[in-house]
Amino acid sequence: MSDKELNYFEDLAYDSNKLDEELDKQPIINMRYHELLADKNEELNEQKRIVKIKETEVKEKYAACFLMYKQVLINGKAPSDGVADKSVLVDKDYKKKLQELWDETKKLNKIIKQSEVLDGVVKSFQQRKNALEKRVDLWICGYHGQVKQKDSAKKTQDAIKSRLNRKEDE
Repeated sequence: MSDKELNYFEDLAYDSNKLDEELDKQPIINMRYHELLADKNEELNEQKRIVKIKETEVKEKYAACFLMYKQVLINGKAPSDGVADKSVLVDKDYKKKLQELWDETKKLNKIIKQSEVLDGVVKSFQQRKNALEKRVDLWICGYHGQVKQKDSAKKTQDAIKSRLNRKEDE
């Protein structure tokens, strides 16, 4: 299940006239996003492992190139560390390994962002669940029912109506 199949905002919305249906589907939707988050975290851990491997490869390549350039004699002398270092930095193979590391790091950053977004969505579903439960509680208590008037206000209204009716009859 990919993120493209899911619409966070649509899934977070609910119809307050169908609270029973919304409460029934809440755990199913929530589970889909938890599963998606778990998959993304698994992908994240794998990508972190790949980046560590690439970092190691870059370090090994640097060390191998540095030693190779240190052994090359220039005018019968071994080059200084600075010269060897600069030679490594322009080496094609070293640059290739560095680019691979850069590409994998970009992938890692993208996966981190996706994971953080999904974590926020999962938390939003918990908030949605709480809101649905509160709405149901209010509905059970009659909060959304018709406004009930106090007896004294109703008596006053009835008295005014009866006076108006008497005046019309005269």
